[in-house]
Order: sequence, then structure tokens, then C-alpha cells
Amino acid sequence: MSLYSRYTAFRYDPSIEQALSEAWAATTGTTITRQPGFVGAQLQRSVETDGVRRSVTTWRSREAFESFYHGPDHGALNAVFAELGVQITERDGSEVLWRLSPAVGEVRVVRSHIEDLARLPELERFWQEELGPYLRSRPGLRQVEAAVSEAESLFVLILHWESPEVADTFVSSDEHEERVSRPLRTWTRKLGRDDLRPLD
Repeated sequence: MSLYSRYTAFRYDPSIEQALSEAWAATTGTTITRQPGFVGAQLQRSVETDGVRRSVTTWRSREAFESFYHGPDHGALNAVFAELGVQITERDGSEVLWRLSPAVGEVRVVRSHIEDLARLPELERFWQEELGPYLRSRPGLRQVEAAVSEAESLFVLILHWESPEVADTFVSSDEHEERVSRPLRTWTRKLGRDDLRPLD
């Protein structure tokens, strides 16, 4: 079955730019990633025309999208759009014929012991608000994920790097120590790292 992609374009008064960004983040931006069948999304702002944004979301199936579209989470965004005077100018659903992803040269899995599970909410906030966004902005880091096992008191980072050389340069930098290693030692103790070669 082919993936399903949904394209939406909308216009708004440029004066509400900040309010719109905050509303998007507080509604769909925080819930769409947990929707069944969700694959990925982009929110784009025109650099040529003020007050124009476009979103593209990708789903495992059209049915998965329709379930989200008619559900309460998307309804909350529609309510915000109505309140702010946002106008939908175009919608289209498409079958995804093919996708290209950046090449990955190495996958690194970093395992750490969580010293005190009572402080896990602090670690989760640090990941969501600081470490995750920071790592996703690093050149050469194609994808990064974090996961926890409360049963094993385990915190795991999975990092997809452009190449081993790019990864080594970053890991050996003072910035890595300051922004990654030192803060994580507040909650965790590093157990080890696996360097893997992707098969795809």
C-alpha cells in the first residue's frame, strides 16, 4: 500500500505570526507525532509572500489521515485557525510514489543508566526542550531518537550520522561535552556505545 500525503496552504495576517506558531506548537505540533499511522510532516513558511504557510503530512494510509483529520486534535487546530482568522486556500491529497532520505554512514547507540527514576521527568523535559532540538540541528546528524526502559533504568540515544568521521569530530568537541555529556551526567551514568553499519 502506498503512503498518503496531505498538502495544505493557508493565509493569515502577518501580525499574528508569533501567535500562530505558538498555537500550532500547542495543538497539532504536540499531538500529531503520536497519531496511529503518522510518518512525518513539514510546516513551511513562504520566504516570498508574507502571511503564507504550507504544511505537508505523510501517513501510512489515507484512512490514518482521515482518522486524525476528523478527531479532536485536528479540531483543536481548526478552532485556533478560526479564532485567528487563518484561511485555508488549498488542500490536496496525494499518493507517495517514492521518497529519498539522506545517506547514513553510521548508527551509534549510546546506553546510559538512569541513576534515580524519580527524576526521570526532569530527564524527559531536558530531552524534549533542550537536547533533542539541539542535536537535530547538528550538521551531519541525519536523525536522532531517545528511548527509556524504566524496568532496566536505561536511557538510550540512537544517532544516525552522515559518516563516522563527522560523528567523531562532534563527539570529541568541547561543545559535545558542554551541551551533551555534562548535562546528561546530572541524571545518567554512561554504560557503553555501539557503532553500527546500516544495511540500507
